[in-house]
Amino acid sequence: MIEVHGRILPTHVREKCALGIITLFPCLRDPYSKNGYEHYYDADGGSGYLAWRIKTVDQDFTMMFGEEISGKMLARWPTFFKPRILADCKNLHSNVHVDDLLSAQQNSNESGWDSDLSSILLLISQDWSQC
Repeated sequence: MIEVHGRILPTHVREKCALGIITLFPCLRDPYSKNGYEHYYDADGGSGYLAWRIKTVDQDFTMMFGEEISGKMLARWPTFFKPRILADCKNLHSNVHVDDLLSAQQNSNESGWDSDLSSILLLISQDWSQC
């Protein structure tokens, strides 16, 4: 997201990501908030988990794994990790959310999902579908 939109993500992108999380994982919806995703991103206050993580996602990853490893991971994402995730996820039980994320790989502009973000969400979906 940061590569496409820069360090300061537009509000609509943050809201779309928060909505994507609760759409893929309805049990994470907050039944006491207006839209159900405000704990991930609240546009009124500019707060929430996504807002906080965007400020610290790169820093945390680098602190956990070091400059060399974090650089390799990002460099190898499009050619090594992403294709393997997509191959595994094609074996998931089909549902509207998985199908939407898989179709984003071919038509990211039409579906509204960024190709890299959709592959990360597919990775998460894969873990949740096995529970």
